[in-house]
Amino acid sequence: MTSNRFSRVGLLAVVLVAVLTACQQVDENAPVPAAPASNSPAETSTASDVDPLETVTVVEVGPESLDLVDADGATVMALSYDDAVDGVVKALTIVLASEPAVTPEDGGLESPAFVRYEWAGFELQDAQPEAGSFTDISNYLVSVTVAAQDDVSFVTPAGSRIGDDLRTQAQHGGVEVDETFASMDQLFYFELGPELSTKPGENPTNPNARAVTLSSSTPSGVIDKIVASSNPSFSVQ
Repeated sequence: MTSNRFSRVGLLAVVLVAVLTACQQVDENAPVPAAPASNSPAETSTASDVDPLETVTVVEVGPESLDLVDADGATVMALSYDDAVDGVVKALTIVLASEPAVTPEDGGLESPAFVRYEWAGFELQDAQPEAGSFTDISNYLVSVTVAAQDDVSFVTPAGSRIGDDLRTQAQHGGVEVDETFASMDQLFYFELGPELSTKPGENPTNPNARAVTLSSSTPSGVIDKIVASSNPSFSVQ
């Protein structure tokens, strides 16, 4: 009897060992579940991570503001010529994807001292007038001499840009080209903002309004410079 009991116990132990060994083999050969995808912001890029200013493809140089426009034609930001220059330069640095060269400049009889911020073909002048002088000028003005910088185009509200024919663009806009100084290869016309209620300057032949000035320095009349914003009634021309 005793030997039979021990045999049964031994057999049971052998069976348990075999079962456990088989289970271990199945577990070792089972596929490892994939780790769940990480939703960490550092590892996942979304559209919300893109600065809207990086989507700007057009800088519209208007009489009252620089409008930063995306590929869909939506205005991402409007920069008034009376805005603080630090913020304007910061926005333009993102849009133009480069830092500007910065140069202080002395003023003269017809212009105050200013700080020049210069990108390729696009310049911002931060006016630094003495108290009570040059009260007609905006906080800053811009000057454009290229049609585009990389993927960003420069255009006026009427659609004019560097390289266009001055006379043709003026005709489309229903305005006249001033050829008073044509003998010195200076032709220009204005794209105007609303008439101002403030006192005009000493040149009554020019409108009392904020303006974009488009000019050509060659007899061909090709637009080679766009400047904004100023009040033409204060111009010596």
